[in-house]
Amino acid sequence: MVQLNLARVLLLGDEINGYIRYEIFSKEGERPDYPEKIVVYREKVLEANGDKYWVKTDEVINLDHLGFQEGQFQMAMTYHMRPARDMLSAIDECKKHYRKTC
Repeated sequence: MVQLNLARVLLLGDEINGYIRYEIFSKEGERPDYPEKIVVYREKVLEANGDKYWVKTDEVINLDHLGFQEGQFQMAMTYHMRPARDMLSAIDECKKHYRKTC
């Protein structure tokens, strides 16, 4: 069993277009600044009374391209560094996702 801890919540959007909520999780017992998973929620409004609520989506933000690849041997030289797998890179991935969906 894997236990995930909520490390950060990020809200992107505005009052007119609504918000997207990103929950960034890290694994229990590991570095809290190492993002493991990002869950995406969209803000919805009930037409009947105007109440707002969050709907969990099936959208996945992949973090596999961040940081070093464990257990793999580098086969080629590259002239750019991979972004670190940390909270700042996870937030950048959320912002990229938001820009693509708006």
